[in-house]
Amino acid sequence: MKKIKSIVGIVVLMVSLLLPQITVLAQPLSDLSPQKTENYSSKLNPQGLKSAKLGNCFDIYNLTDIEFNIGTDKQVYQPGDVLILEGGMQNNNPYPLPELALKANIFKRESNGETIVFKKVDEFIVKDNIQLANLQRYTIDTVYSLPINAAKGEYQVTFSVVQDNQISIAGLSFADEASAFNLGSSVFTIEGENQEKVSIGQDKITINDQIYNNLETNPIYPEVQPVTIKVPIQNNTNESQKVTVSYEVYSWSDDSGELSRVKDILNQELELTGQENTDLIYTLEDIQEPVYYVKVMVSTQGEYSNMTWDNIANIRFTYSSIMDPRIAFTGFNTAPYNPEKDLELVTCIHNINEGEVDGVLENIVRDEKGRIIAQSQYNGKITEQIDGIYTPLPQNKAYNKLTVTSILKDSSGNIVDSVEIIYDCQNLDSSQCKDNIEDTGIWVLFITLISLMGLIFLGLKLYKAKRINV
Repeated sequence: MKKIKSIVGIVVLMVSLLLPQITVLAQPLSDLSPQKTENYSSKLNPQGLKSAKLGNCFDIYNLTDIEFNIGTDKQVYQPGDVLILEGGMQNNNPYPLPELALKANIFKRESNGETIVFKKVDEFIVKDNIQLANLQRYTIDTVYSLPINAAKGEYQVTFSVVQDNQISIAGLSFADEASAFNLGSSVFTIEGENQEKVSIGQDKITINDQIYNNLETNPIYPEVQPVTIKVPIQNNTNESQKVTVSYEVYSWSDDSGELSRVKDILNQELELTGQENTDLIYTLEDIQEPVYYVKVMVSTQGEYSNMTWDNIANIRFTYSSIMDPRIAFTGFNTAPYNPEKDLELVTCIHNINEGEVDGVLENIVRDEKGRIIAQSQYNGKITEQIDGIYTPLPQNKAYNKLTVTSILKDSSGNIVDSVEIIYDCQNLDSSQCKDNIEDTGIWVLFITLISLMGLIFLGLKLYKAKRINV
C-alpha cells in the first residue's frame, strides 16, 4: 500500500524537492496555519469583553495538528477498478474534535510545457460524523469505484477535515492551491486507452479576461465590480456530445455553514459538435459578499455516474472593500470530560478582509440538562487578524456532555455566522465518562446531611443515657 505520511501545509520548497523536473508558475499558500507567536498582541478591544479574556487563537487552533496517513491500496489501476483508501488520521491536539467530516478531492495532473495543471474530477466526503477524541487516531478503510470510462493519466487524491460543515480543521477544502501542495495526499495512475470525451481547459479559465490560475492566491478586487467567468470546454471526439453545465455560487465556500449562503444555481444543456470547443460564460453582477466561490461542473449526458468523472472548476475571488466578520474556530482547550487544566472555551474571530468591522460575539455553553454553565460576549471592532476569546468554565469540574453555541452578529444585529457543536464523551471516548458526574455535588450534600443527622441522633442518645444514669 502506498502511504505518504505528512502534515498539511508544507511549504512549496519541499514540493520542488519532490518534483525537480516540474516548474509550477503559480505561487501557492506558503503557510496554511499561522503558528504560535511569542510576541502576540490581540487587536480586539478588551473593553468590549464580558466574562471572557483575550488570547492567541493559535495557541489552541492549528491547521497542522491533524496528521494524515491515508493512501491508496495500489499505485496503478485500470478503469472500473475498485480503489481502497486506507490508513487513518491522528488528532495531536489536547482537546477532542467532534462532528468532523473527512473530505477528498481527486485531481487529474497534466503538464502544459513546464507548468503542472491540476484539473478536479471529483470531490466527495470519505466519512462524516467522525468523533475524534484528543490524542487519538481514527482508522480509514473506504472503497471508491473508479469510473468505467476514466481517462488514462496520473491522478492525485487530497484530503481535508471540516467541523460542523464549516470550520477548517485540517487543510482548506475550498483551496486548490492548498490541495495541490498537500504532501499528505496520494498519487496514482490509471492505465488503458480511455480519453476524456469532454474536457475543460483548466489553465485557460479567465475572470474579466484575466487568466485564473487555481494554484495561485485568489484574485482580489479593491472595488465592487461585476465579474465574467469564462471556462473553455472541448469535445475531444468526432461525434456530437450533449453536456449538462451547472453553476453554483456561494459566499466564502460551499462548506462554511451560515456564511455559505447559496447565491445562485443555474443549469444549462449544450450540444457540442465533433471536436468543437467553446467558452462557458457566467456573469455575476449583484455583488453583496466579500468572497465568492463559483463551482462550474460539466457532465456528459447519457452516461451513468459510475461511467465517467465530471469536470469541476472551483473559482474563488475577493472584494476587499466589503467587510464581514467570521468565526474561524470554536472549541475547548482540553477535554471537558477529563480536563488536564482549567477548562476554557476558545472562540476565534476575524474580519474577512483587511480593515475593521463592528461585530458582536455571543458564546453559550450548556450542560447535558440544558443549563447554562458559562457564557460570554464581545462587542467591538474586529480586524483581519484572527484573535481568540477565552471563556472560562467552572473549575475543578468535569462534564460528560456539553453543547457549545457561538453566534456572531453584525452591527445591525443580523446573524452573519453561527456554530453549534456537541461534546459527548459517550461518542468521543466512553472510557472517560464519569458516572453520575452531574449529581456528584448533590450526593455529597446528601451524604453530609445524613452524617450530620446521625451525629445529632447519636449525641441525643448519649445525652439521654447520661441523664438517666444521673
